[in-house]
Order: sequence, then C-alpha cells, then structure tokens
Amino acid sequence: MAFDMVLLSREERGKAIAEKPNQIMRLEERFYKVNSQSGHGMYNVIKRKESTGWLCDCPDFVHRKVQCKHV
Repeated sequence: MAFDMVLLSREERGKAIAEKPNQIMRLEERFYKVNSQSGHGMYNVIKRKESTGWLCDCPDFVHRKVQCKHV
C-alpha cells in the first residue's frame, strides 16, 4: 500500500511538471530536458532507441533506481 502511494505521488508530481508551461523542452526526437520541480536545474530524459523505457539522470532514477517523475 505505501509503495502505491509513493508511485501515485510521483505520477501526480510528474503531471504537475507537465502541466506548467516551459517545463519540458524537446531537443531531439528522443531527447528532452525537464526542469527540476525544486527549481535546481534540469534533467536529461532520453527515450531508449532499441528497447522500451526511458532514462533520466536525476538522483531518483540513477541512485535510487526508481521510476522518477521526469519520465
């Protein structure tokens, strides 16, 4: 149950980022820059070419190995 709440919360925070103007910049077909919700920079988000899924260089994705709100 707690995991579902964390996942939903990340999803809701991701939607909040997407709903604000100028938060996501598409630079190439599969490459995006996404503003940090805390306002401390931007993250690189990449759609994988040969497999399904996304990559992000935020701490949640890289260090905690969890689906982040940026993807």
